[in-house]
Amino acid sequence: MTMTQKWQKSLEQLSSAGVDRRQFLQTMGAAGAALGLGSKLAFAADDILSGDALVSAAKAEGKVVPWESLPSGPMQAMANSFTERYGIPNEMFRSGQESLQAKFEVGLRAGQVLPDSMAQLAIDVLHDMVDRDLIVKYTTPEGENYADQWHDTKSDTVAFCVGGAPLVYNTDLVSDDEAPKSYDDLRDPKWKGQVAFPSPEYAGTAVLLLAVFQQKYGDSFIQDMRDNDLFIAQAVGDSEDAVISGKKKIGITNSFRSAVSLAKGAHIKLVWPTEGTSVFTVNHMLLKGAAHPEAAALYIDHCLGEGVQKLLVNSGFWSARKGAPKPNLLPALEEVNPMQVDPEFLLKNRARLVNAWKMTMMR
Repeated sequence: MTMTQKWQKSLEQLSSAGVDRRQFLQTMGAAGAALGLGSKLAFAADDILSGDALVSAAKAEGKVVPWESLPSGPMQAMANSFTERYGIPNEMFRSGQESLQAKFEVGLRAGQVLPDSMAQLAIDVLHDMVDRDLIVKYTTPEGENYADQWHDTKSDTVAFCVGGAPLVYNTDLVSDDEAPKSYDDLRDPKWKGQVAFPSPEYAGTAVLLLAVFQQKYGDSFIQDMRDNDLFIAQAVGDSEDAVISGKKKIGITNSFRSAVSLAKGAHIKLVWPTEGTSVFTVNHMLLKGAAHPEAAALYIDHCLGEGVQKLLVNSGFWSARKGAPKPNLLPALEEVNPMQVDPEFLLKNRARLVNAWKMTMMR
């Protein structure tokens, strides 16, 4: 078993015992401090340069090591564009969000900060890292190009892209008139045995949806979905694939994945729920103890810039940058009534929601 697997297993065991994510991560952070990491965390936002001085300092550092969690294609293109622009090698590492966090925590425990910056779509985890004083609150000059809604004030980060979790249906099997209109339809007996849903034990999008269901519909929603013979896919992509293939008639998907599927001619349509569409933001955090902090700050600025934002839009992501175009085949972000989960609610309830899911689905 790898150290990452051990970390994830420990988190599962502690969650089952009633220890929430915040308590566990604080324990890991304390372990890192005990191993001598504390002296490396003194770097602060005031130490970051700006303008030409920042570019020169970033070049002097020699490289940047960002960790990303979104699909490899657009993330590699984003990394390559940074190197092309500044001549600074970009050693981007990409993995799933939970895997990235686990790897980071293992490094922290060993007294190391492995990446310079890290993407985070779990806003509750981002807030926890602020509470543990693990990030540099860097105010990017690109922030003025983004509305306040897309600034996270606690971490002083800005969403470099936005994704959503609409409903999806197979147009060969479901007519527009009978198609679902709301997340509430996931438990409608009309769709019994015909709903695909990603596992919250794997997919961060599914955890956000559990929080939405809890706040809007109460504790019974998970049981109602189980009673409706829910098909549990692993990832969000697997949920969409089940609908595209006709294995299931309706399901949950990610907006950016569906933009690609629609462009390829998949026989599906998206439904933006009447109660609002659950959306997630992906924010870059500059990590305290990073080996290349100036390069990381420059990279964060670059990713929020107009050029990269167009690249992301062309890959199916929404950009929150003012005046940015919308992705092909998707509505504009403001048209889907974006709905964000309160991060403090999620931080306090994540383990409980996932455990409730596991207990209910195992019955």
